[in-house]
Amino acid sequence: MKRFNSYLDERACDLVTMKQIKAFEKFVDNMFKRFNIDFNFTKHFGDRMGDDRNDPCITMKELADFIKKVYKRQGKSIKGVAGAEAVIKDMQSDLNIPVAVKYDQKNDEFDVVMKTIMRKKNFHTPDKVIKYESYIAEAFNTKIPWKQTLDTDHTEKFLGKIGKQFIEIVYNWSQKATHGPKTDVNVVFTVGGTTAKTGKGDQMQIFGAVINHIKEFIEKNSQIRIVSFTASKSVEDGESGSRDKLYSRLVKRFATKMGFRIEELDLDEISLYILTKKAK
Repeated sequence: MKRFNSYLDERACDLVTMKQIKAFEKFVDNMFKRFNIDFNFTKHFGDRMGDDRNDPCITMKELADFIKKVYKRQGKSIKGVAGAEAVIKDMQSDLNIPVAVKYDQKNDEFDVVMKTIMRKKNFHTPDKVIKYESYIAEAFNTKIPWKQTLDTDHTEKFLGKIGKQFIEIVYNWSQKATHGPKTDVNVVFTVGGTTAKTGKGDQMQIFGAVINHIKEFIEKNSQIRIVSFTASKSVEDGESGSRDKLYSRLVKRFATKMGFRIEELDLDEISLYILTKKAK
């Protein structure tokens, strides 16, 4: 039997049949069962997959990638429009899927009717638009309020929150101001009081929020030349094993934008990142 991941490997732009769509629907329902969400892909959806107006045509791989983005958010945004219609939009592929969402009280689940699909960059609708971006893009857009809880000559601490997870960032200067410019800083961030996890289900949002705070901290302290910090690679229940690769991509993108060279060291359960300011 075909597995969901096999859809992620498909490249061909062939005619998609309703039989394929319904088989795909079963996999999607299986994935979202834990979130009490049931999907129904309509015949019109199937017809529109192969419509000539989609340029380029829509592949099953693209559809699977889109569904994966919805899954990473645990379907929370979709549940938020129960009793109404909305459009879910993939910002990378310009795919738009109008949906009707209804709460089924009898079965305690959310029924999502996937009405149709089309590729259109500037799709206009009076309904609410729920946008999905790549994991990296979403992480970079994660900004939260922070409260400074400590400010000494050697250490600065900040506290923030995502969902129910408390995040603390500690900046430790390697030298005091009295000993010269403070140019080297080590950053430690904890979630729920530990460095061993980054928040089940919210790990990239949390890491993105931390990265954005480090960015703002560097902009405020322009004399900084070296930044070092670590991130746990341990995988929690229900997570994929690709967290360290996502972290690495996020840090590299951040370092490039900020004008730093990056050195990444693999230390078993953690990754050590050393960022050095490029000479002008």
